[in-house]
Amino acid sequence: MPTTHVITGATGLIGSALVLTIAAHSDDDMICLVRPSTTDPTARLSRMLERAAAAYDTPRHILESALRRTHAVPADLGTDLTDLRLPLPARPHRIEYWHSAARMLFRERDRRESYAANVAGTRRMLELARRTRADSFTYFSTAYVAGRAEGLIREEPVAVPQPRTPYERSKISAERLVLTCRDFTTRILRPSVVVGHSTTLRYPGTPSGAYTIQQLIAAYHRARSSPEREPRPNRLCLDTGQPFNLVPIDHVTRQAHAISARGTSTPGIFHLTNPTPPTTGDLVRALITNTGAPPPQFVPDPDELNWEDRQLEAALGVYRPFLNNPQHFDRTRTDTALSALPPSPGGTTPDAFAWSPDETTMRALFQPFAAAPRRSRAIR
Repeated sequence: MPTTHVITGATGLIGSALVLTIAAHSDDDMICLVRPSTTDPTARLSRMLERAAAAYDTPRHILESALRRTHAVPADLGTDLTDLRLPLPARPHRIEYWHSAARMLFRERDRRESYAANVAGTRRMLELARRTRADSFTYFSTAYVAGRAEGLIREEPVAVPQPRTPYERSKISAERLVLTCRDFTTRILRPSVVVGHSTTLRYPGTPSGAYTIQQLIAAYHRARSSPEREPRPNRLCLDTGQPFNLVPIDHVTRQAHAISARGTSTPGIFHLTNPTPPTTGDLVRALITNTGAPPPQFVPDPDELNWEDRQLEAALGVYRPFLNNPQHFDRTRTDTALSALPPSPGGTTPDAFAWSPDETTMRALFQPFAAAPRRSRAIR
């Protein structure tokens, strides 16, 4: 049966990649809710899809198909959506909602804005899906609802919240809203740290996550560099052998679409993470080397850090805990769902999503952001 997809966040990183993935694997139509602004929503959506397609080397015919089959509808998730009317087709059609719009706000002063966007916005989308008789609702959360928890993180509801940021707290609350909904099939997808395309390495989104860490490190080294002074390696107190779960954007949306393709047989929580991630040490070495600074020295005891070393840790700010939080993301449910699918071009088996970037690859991945100005907020 044909499906109409209602998508939020299509002008963001995950949403735009999802539109291209759906266009590449189906003939389905897509309704994209775009935040109102001074520019035409259709033009904004088209520009982002063209930008994403260029970054991912998407064939032109797929981009044209996506542009032809998307309908931009202005909608502000921060306001009441009761009067919103969607251009939905008459039955028989499946209606699938994809809610990827979110604000990634990590500072405590932004907690109210984070709640309004990520929790209240999700509640409004669930109400809209209920009113339009949706068949399924897929919510993009984050693997980091795990917060401070260490060790094996299972594909389960958060039992004891341990959030580090308002963003994580808001995502935990939004997940609870989705999990209590009984009107249609619901899925919660939890990506880890989303980065550029697995092949092209290009990233067309607003800098966030590891890209912001790169920018913070670059800003610190630019501030301390001097032609009269020989650069000294910084010391960092990190457990370098722990995984840092980078996942390419194309792996996220291919897994998401493949799980969705199984229909109502796959409700629940799924980790869209990297089964073979790089280590924290390799990542940090790549980010610091990108700035032209000497490779860092890793130490086990924070007492071994001097004043300048602590300045670097302070520069990392709210991102510092993410570099020293040993977490291993269970993928049992995700791999089981993918294993049950028939073979397809590009592969949807669990092995198809193993990605082990070496230091050279990670340097290339983040290098374009080593000198870029830092953006404090990001919309995904």
